[in-house]
Amino acid sequence: MAMEECIRYLRPAGTMVIYSVSHPQTRISVSPAVACMKEFRVIGSFIYSSSFMKGLKLLADLYHSGYLSLDKVGGKVFPLSDVNMAFQQLRNKEISKAVLKLI
Repeated sequence: MAMEECIRYLRPAGTMVIYSVSHPQTRISVSPAVACMKEFRVIGSFIYSSSFMKGLKLLADLYHSGYLSLDKVGGKVFPLSDVNMAFQQLRNKEISKAVLKLI
């Protein structure tokens, strides 16, 4: 499951944010040992899809205007075809954020 995979990539004391709505029967499984060793947090945020899209557009506008710099937060933009390279650099802690460019 994608959310369980996300936990693997959290840094110690990291925070995983779960946005939007999921099916009520959806579950996440995590080892208590992993939770204790990583000391991570999980935060849920209920948002409507329309407000998510507005927020996503705002982030994109801030990035394209130069106000939001991925370099300052250790991020890098990858074409979608390089998704495996992006995950490899995240695993190797070469970067802290990966953004996939769809177009």
